[in-house]
Amino acid sequence: MSSVCAQTASHKWNKSMTLRSLRLVLVLAAAAGLGFAAAPDPVQWSLAVDSQSVPPGGKVLARLTATIESGWHVYSPTTPPGGPNPTTLQLAANPSVAEVHIYQPKPERKLDPNFQLDTETFQNKVVFLLEIAFKKDAAAGPLDLTAQVRYQCCNETTCLPPKRKTAAASLRLDPSAAQPAIVIPAGYSDVPATPAA
Repeated sequence: MSSVCAQTASHKWNKSMTLRSLRLVLVLAAAAGLGFAAAPDPVQWSLAVDSQSVPPGGKVLARLTATIESGWHVYSPTTPPGGPNPTTLQLAANPSVAEVHIYQPKPERKLDPNFQLDTETFQNKVVFLLEIAFKKDAAAGPLDLTAQVRYQCCNETTCLPPKRKTAAASLRLDPSAAQPAIVIPAGYSDVPATPAA
């Protein structure tokens, strides 16, 4: 009888220790999870086109918008070399697209404490313009456009590693569509072509 009691007591003790060990593992896992918070992502990108229909051989103006959290900034495509990574922008390869010209508003130029040199930045929100020309023989129908961006984001004390993102928009190539007017606002300048984003 004492052997049965000893086995039962041993079984209960093992079960109790197993439950305690499991609780300890769960508590440690939860505590460790708090230390692995998601990396900051202070910039969101979107792409919109000014016209939903364009004739083959025509042009459209697309607006690539960066919405930047307060306290953070991105660097312009024309920021001087020797410091942060400038933003690079391009349209993903598309057989219907003949060429793309990119324009930026005037960036703020000032001393960047992270790099100890003058840089060109945008804060809060910046809208880049993409003037997209389509091939004359482009097939009619729906068309998806994807902007590709590589950028570095910093605040006054920290810089995040460069990041790549995409933003997409759609339109329709329609031979009966009127060519929309393309107007580049005052204060925008042409961005020289850059290597692939």
